[in-house]
Amino acid sequence: MAIPSSFSQTSSNYAYQACRNAMLNTEGYGVWKLKDSKYRVVYATYIFSDGVNDATCSTQGFGAHWQVKAVFQTLGGYRLSLSADNTYTQCPRSKFGVSP
Repeated sequence: MAIPSSFSQTSSNYAYQACRNAMLNTEGYGVWKLKDSKYRVVYATYIFSDGVNDATCSTQGFGAHWQVKAVFQTLGGYRLSLSADNTYTQCPRSKFGVSP
């Protein structure tokens, strides 16, 4: 993903780090992987996916000072059929981490 010239590399690193820390505390069905990012002067948005759901993390700041404003998740579910009577078991959600 190319970073616009109006958005310095240093700012983008701090913005991403703020969202990455928020995603480390967000439960999912697998490791959160960066899917997309959008930058505007003092705002940055990152979209992560765990393979089932997407999560959007919005940050605001400048330079080394970035703060997460919100994390929104889609509400997809994942179930497994593990028994002979075809009852379904909800897959466990947990904190699997973020890549990279």
